[in-house]
Amino acid sequence: MNALLVSIALLSAAAGTTPESGGDFAKKITEFTLPNGLHWVVLERHETPLVSFHVYVRAGAVDLPGGQAGLARLTETEAWEGSGATSAADSAAEKKAAAALEEAYDRLEAEGNKGPKANDGALTVLGMEYRMALERAQSYARPREFETRLLSEGATGLKASAGRDSIEYSCTLPSNRVELWFSMESQRLSHPVFRTFYTERDRLADEVRSPAKGHEESRLMEDLAAAAFTAHPYRNPVNGWPGDVEHLRVAEANAFAAKFFVPGNITIALAGDVNPAEARRLAEKYFGAMPARPLPAPVHTEEPLQTGPRTVIASTATMPMVAFGYKRPDQLDRDDAVFELIETMLAAGEDSWLATEMSREKNLILSARVDASFPGGRYPHLFAVALAPAPGHTVDEVEAAWGAIVARLQSKPVDDAALARAKAQARATILQRLEENTGAAEILASQSANYGDWRQVFRELDQIAGATSLDVQRVAVKYFVPARRTMVYSGLTGPGTPVPEPGTQK
Repeated sequence: MNALLVSIALLSAAAGTTPESGGDFAKKITEFTLPNGLHWVVLERHETPLVSFHVYVRAGAVDLPGGQAGLARLTETEAWEGSGATSAADSAAEKKAAAALEEAYDRLEAEGNKGPKANDGALTVLGMEYRMALERAQSYARPREFETRLLSEGATGLKASAGRDSIEYSCTLPSNRVELWFSMESQRLSHPVFRTFYTERDRLADEVRSPAKGHEESRLMEDLAAAAFTAHPYRNPVNGWPGDVEHLRVAEANAFAAKFFVPGNITIALAGDVNPAEARRLAEKYFGAMPARPLPAPVHTEEPLQTGPRTVIASTATMPMVAFGYKRPDQLDRDDAVFELIETMLAAGEDSWLATEMSREKNLILSARVDASFPGGRYPHLFAVALAPAPGHTVDEVEAAWGAIVARLQSKPVDDAALARAKAQARATILQRLEENTGAAEILASQSANYGDWRQVFRELDQIAGATSLDVQRVAVKYFVPARRTMVYSGLTGPGTPVPEPGTQK
């Protein structure tokens, strides 16, 4: 067996024994949909007495109206405050204090909206009243009690995340605590509350205005999205714009939850030591009372056709970097798997093109990021690449090296060995995630929510396996072209200035 086939065999073995066809995997799956529209996918495994849960709400930053950027992040952050039925010392008094807080905020906002005609003295008094009302309202909360309760029951892997396309919650619990999760999660999704909304909002506003050091790559990618999209809301950062975040109100958060946290817009997956019949009984008991409501409409804004390359210089980051984004179709396009394969070929593992040619051989870059679906996949988006020059090199050199890689993809078919290696790596990555309950629950929920069928994950494996070197070349020729490209430089140095060696002055 030659070295390449040995490598592929090792990658496949590392992925476990899940068959690529998904036949045996499918036998462990039970699906059902409650009358209110909430869809469930249950993967039954009894190797360990643990169950992983994953909640996928098909709503994110892309769904927010103008002026509300950052609201999806706050909705996700507030998740651990529980529901209207939990986490409050005195529910009735809390509701009264919350209403008084909103009234105080209304008065303060009304005076501020007068602009130059606003009375400075009145603003001072109203501001004091607002802060006092805020303090009273928050005195009733027990911060993060929802999270604390789960942790006390043995929960691990607690995670809440917000992106452009989704808000997701995940958790793993001992299998004898399954009903506790059903009880608590149903209350949170049915009756969300925003107890610390204004405190978290002000914290987020400070973070957006003065980003912490060490997140240069993330800031560069946000700059890329803002430059690449001129109309579509994919341009809005998940954390929001400063002017938006600091004016967000609880009423807007409640309206967002009421519109998007509806049963038909939520998919929940369980993976692990759980009985499907019992899972269905608990789902009906705890989630069946959620009222069915209309599904939210998709985003109708279309990004205008890009007719030429765009270049932006953003000096917000202290570390020089360059990012490239190429306009591509949405996740339902027939070439989606080919884009994923190219991502793997470029950046997955020590033998990837970027690791080999730009890092190990030429020492041109310190880091590389490749994302085949940025900043989301539900609507037409970007194939994105971010590169950080190594000390002594410039972003111009990195740009030229990236251009050579693109030209190589376009000029001739990829050699069989590189293609086979990338296919094996892509397959191994997916199957490894499916072997773990947490990864399986996440994949089952997201694939079902986005494609209408969890089996899409195995279709993608088949599509990757069937992709040819000519497919890779065709996609590169069609999409990796200047007319579809947005390029963003960042850093305190200009594009032609070398990154200083460690210990030298800039």
